[in-house]
Amino acid sequence: MMEMARAHPLDATALDPEVELVARARAGDRDAFEQLFRRHYRQVYAVACRVLPNATEAEDVVQDAFVRAYGALGGFRGEAAFSTWVCRIAINIALRRARRLRAQPASLTEVPEGGPAQEPADAADLECLVEQRAEAHAVRQAVSGLPDKHRVVIALRYFEGYSCDEIARLLGCSVGTVWSRLFHAHRKLRARLGSAGKEAP
Repeated sequence: MMEMARAHPLDATALDPEVELVARARAGDRDAFEQLFRRHYRQVYAVACRVLPNATEAEDVVQDAFVRAYGALGGFRGEAAFSTWVCRIAINIALRRARRLRAQPASLTEVPEGGPAQEPADAADLECLVEQRAEAHAVRQAVSGLPDKHRVVIALRYFEGYSCDEIARLLGCSVGTVWSRLFHAHRKLRARLGSAGKEAP
């Protein structure tokens, strides 16, 4: 009987262009790393903005994070996505910088997307818009006053839309720890916002 040819598993680089970029960057291809930088810059910058008080500090963190990531590529095993790995580096740098500079908590304002906001159609819409923005500002101010470990999980979960599993990978902790921090953050926010009649995220 003719022996059937054994199927060979597909090379991961053939399935995921990012895996190929990482492999090329690890081999010293600076252009490949530049592509990784362009792919993930906005994501890393948005995360840094949730920890630090101003855009300039966040930009410095992004640059530092990618420089460190490039130098540490040899130790990147691919157990998490490259974006998760570099975001974790950025979060750690941002938290250390915030503590070292004794910075005020980040305002957690939205990262600008560019372009003006749409004008409300009438006075009723304007009143509703003002009320919504006032409530959003109150919530962000309350979140800004939380301890670092609580502020970061709230920001990543509700402002950036990460799942608890993703947050756990970003912070290098268990999902249970993320849930615990979210629980305590919610309790603190309810206490801060309750008297103002606002609702925690």
